[in-house]
Amino acid sequence: MKNFRFECKSLLYDMFPDAYMTPFVFSTESESPAAQMIMDSFCLIEKNMRVTSLAKYTDALDSIGIIPECLSEELLRTFGCGKDRKYISWKHRYADIRLHVPFLPFVQAPKEERMARGKQIIRDSLEVVAARCRAKKLRFDLDELLSDLFPEEAASMTQEKK
Repeated sequence: MKNFRFECKSLLYDMFPDAYMTPFVFSTESESPAAQMIMDSFCLIEKNMRVTSLAKYTDALDSIGIIPECLSEELLRTFGCGKDRKYISWKHRYADIRLHVPFLPFVQAPKEERMARGKQIIRDSLEVVAARCRAKKLRFDLDELLSDLFPEEAASMTQEKK
């Protein structure tokens, strides 16, 4: 499976070298309008990130799914969902992290706060993965990954130090 996935990505990259390959799956299990707001944040983040492979940061995983769940209280009560899911398949080398995001505070927040919350969802999800890697004594360079995911923040931190 790993080789097949790598070969497909390689073939796609050869065919479309300008296409951006990413080891992340950004999605959401949310109701409207939260779903679109979350995906808008993720699209902006993905557009600016400098990560095309996880090899620089870990030897344990090839991909990480970050899939926040943002549902109203009514849907949470009706369907009994809303629990975080933190699944990692070491054999298949992927993580599937689904964290709950409170619906009303998210959809009522200004755009800048929603963007900050989107970044925090990614940070929280990656911290879960990093902790699980540390528990198994596997390499996961969270700080380096975050600086490549959010290069504008890394650049502003560098400017502040000068």
